[in-house]
Amino acid sequence: MTPFLRPLLPKLLTEAIGTFYLTFCVGMSAKANPAAPLCIGGVLVAMVFAGGHVSGAHYNPTVTAAVFVRGRFGSKTALGLSPLAAALYVVAQLVGAYIGGACALGLVGQDSLGYPSFPSEKLGPAIGAECLWSFLLATVVLNVATAKAQDNNNYYGLAIGFTVLSGAVVVGGLSGGAFNAAVGLALPALAGEGSQLWVYLVFPTLSGAAAGAFFRFTSPADFGVVHTGVFAVLPALAMEWLATFFLSLYVAFSPSFGGSRMSELAMLAVTVALLSTAGATSGCHMNPAVSVGVYLRSLRSPIAAGFSMQKLSAYVVAQCMGAACAAAIAAAMLDSHPTLGIHAPIGYPLPAPASTAPKAFFAELIGTAALVYVVLNVATVRHLARNSFFGMAIGITIAAIGSAIGPVSGGCLNPAVGLLAVFGTAWGQAANGGTFTSAWIYFVAPPLGGVIAALLFRLQNYEAEYSPEAYVADTEVAKRYQAMTEGNEEQQRFMVHMPPGTVKAVDVSLSAAKFVGKLKTGTTVQDLSGQYAPSAAAKVHPSPGDALPEAYAMDAVEPIHSLDGDGGQ
Repeated sequence: MTPFLRPLLPKLLTEAIGTFYLTFCVGMSAKANPAAPLCIGGVLVAMVFAGGHVSGAHYNPTVTAAVFVRGRFGSKTALGLSPLAAALYVVAQLVGAYIGGACALGLVGQDSLGYPSFPSEKLGPAIGAECLWSFLLATVVLNVATAKAQDNNNYYGLAIGFTVLSGAVVVGGLSGGAFNAAVGLALPALAGEGSQLWVYLVFPTLSGAAAGAFFRFTSPADFGVVHTGVFAVLPALAMEWLATFFLSLYVAFSPSFGGSRMSELAMLAVTVALLSTAGATSGCHMNPAVSVGVYLRSLRSPIAAGFSMQKLSAYVVAQCMGAACAAAIAAAMLDSHPTLGIHAPIGYPLPAPASTAPKAFFAELIGTAALVYVVLNVATVRHLARNSFFGMAIGITIAAIGSAIGPVSGGCLNPAVGLLAVFGTAWGQAANGGTFTSAWIYFVAPPLGGVIAALLFRLQNYEAEYSPEAYVADTEVAKRYQAMTEGNEEQQRFMVHMPPGTVKAVDVSLSAAKFVGKLKTGTTVQDLSGQYAPSAAAKVHPSPGDALPEAYAMDAVEPIHSLDGDGGQ
């Protein structure tokens, strides 16, 4: 056995096992189980957590293509996946998919076997849906599982599985919801339906490769590139556009899945996935009301200054552009634009017929204040630095509050998403003769809710964030415990998005492992520039057989769950 192949065998076995179970669950549930998206997304969550440390847990040629392209740009934080290794990964995935599909076929029979498919007259929407959600899936994977800024997080598997869950609900009716060439080839072939295989082979894989290039643009630090001036904020604006685009797509596509029992869960899933993905790059506001709250929260803060009025304006423009693009694409795919023939208008928030404008306004005001209040407290405070629950907390808030006030105001909570009401009524009037004159509610009430939330936050957190004693630079090891528990201020402030180097006083905040290592060796940290050489005892997750160097540079550590084909080692 060659030295190249031996270390690959456990990885290939892991890829085959994970793809087996993913395909098995699709085949068993997709046709007969209303909760199939939960079954499919759930098993992917489990398999990613189970196999990520061995193979990177791709389980999908789309992901392998994304990781391969990502590595072609000279990454500083992820080992490259060679062409031969990538090809063997795909072979293992196909083998696992065919075996998993065959087992499902044997259990339920050909008539009940679930497999991706779409009406032949809807080829264009099917291609569009596969491209969109395959790109999102690969982008989520690269950001939560390979990005330096999200090293050692605990939510990567949940974000990846939730992306597939949301896609199965949102666009599953348009394309069959494969997002995976292995699943899209194996199950239809076993079911005797081979005419659409090329769609699932070509477009998800190309979208994965495009996601690898997009990651290069939005995560320049992972490739040793430092942008200055106006270019420094472009990656953040691109991620704001992307996150708001997909959030708006969920709403715009709602006419095609609105009756699904899984719609509320899909809203939670897509928001958690987006927050986990873009949080470390832009803060993932994806909502002008959140950006307003973050701006007001940052004013006169000795810790969180940096979200300027100029950045606020740029964020709002990017968010509105994302929603506008989502409306146009959904209109084309749902065949709802007047020039294409009106069949089903795009989805958009709409108050209940029995509701009044004041009631809708008040509901949106209360609901958005709750959302922004949660955002500011779970994603911008020092004492919750580097937590892994921010995405779940914010996503649950959006799903819960949106569902609660939906029967009154439509549950918009977001001026950018509110733009869908403008596009939807403009394009849908000829279809139903209806008008909607209350769109102004979504542009006024949510920002006011953000203002209220920011004021409440400042009152609640004055002593810890705004008082003259809020932060004193640490110069003694005894003070390091506070810095250690609060994490690295440069990386943790997801919603504020301060570029590296903005907060000089806390550059030397230590992780728990480094701090304990320092205590064990009896040394102290005196250099406040952030440049230090921790001892061997401070290494966080050494690879098996690694020699522990006397001086260890933490910025060379791979994410433990990196999907680079080497298990992050």
